[in-house]
Amino acid sequence: MGAPVSTILIIDDTRGTREELARICEEAGYKTVLADSGLEGIRLSRESSPSLVLLDVEMPGLDGYKVAAAIKQQPVFVPVMLLTGRTDLDAKRRGQAAGADDFLSKPVQPLELQIRIAAMLRIKTLTDQLDAANRRLAEIADTDGLTQIANRRRFDQLYAIEHERADRYHRPLSIAIADIDLFKKINDTHGHAIGDLALKAVSAALAETIRRSDYLARIGGEEFGVIAPEVGPAGALTLGERLRKRVEGLVVPTDAGELQVTISVGVVAWDGSAKIDAPALLKLADDGLYQAKQNGRNRVMLSAVRA
Repeated sequence: MGAPVSTILIIDDTRGTREELARICEEAGYKTVLADSGLEGIRLSRESSPSLVLLDVEMPGLDGYKVAAAIKQQPVFVPVMLLTGRTDLDAKRRGQAAGADDFLSKPVQPLELQIRIAAMLRIKTLTDQLDAANRRLAEIADTDGLTQIANRRRFDQLYAIEHERADRYHRPLSIAIADIDLFKKINDTHGHAIGDLALKAVSAALAETIRRSDYLARIGGEEFGVIAPEVGPAGALTLGERLRKRVEGLVVPTDAGELQVTISVGVVAWDGSAKIDAPALLKLADDGLYQAKQNGRNRVMLSAVRA
């Protein structure tokens, strides 16, 4: 299959001009979408996902400057080429201020238009590629390489947001910290490759257990954190037990045979009314995890924030 054909949105209130521009574009191999007013052009810019907009400046109602500014507020980069019979610098200044990427004087010369379109589409392609690369880099920065769930950096970001929301609006929030029991023994006995399998299996099991509104991250070597918005004391212990039981029933297949693992879980529940800062709240979950380890492992210990 060949590359997809670029779509050009033409916004001009004069029918003859619209059709002539469409003819030039289609002869060059592009698809066209036509709008006869600024409002219609803004609507079509959202619905048709054009690769480029050819926009007349002089239109009744919304002129080209206002339409260009509206299109440029959309989250996806779309080049806008203003078509105008004016050649003064003030017109270009206004167009630039509105976000226009290029200017072309009327009457339009077909060859010049095609050259300008090709240049703008190259910029569009490069910009889209850069945006995709930046999104991928952001995902990598927030993702644990082994388990492919969120990492500690992302956990801290999300936790700060949810703590602030719970504190501001007095909403419940629970945090669970789970640690694989005797993980060092797994590595020492079976090797780090088997330990990695255990980490991946546990992270997948935890991801399947939490709600869609919860957040899961690997926050340490064999330690996982769960942020559970809108879960207070009544639901926090249930959350911890669900996580523990899910891992307790997990069997990890390895070349050395089946491996069974367990986790200890510390959970803190907060109803959002008592004042407690983010580090102190997280420490209560850590304290619960320590108690669970001290009391024999494979268990859940709950802490509640007192008023």
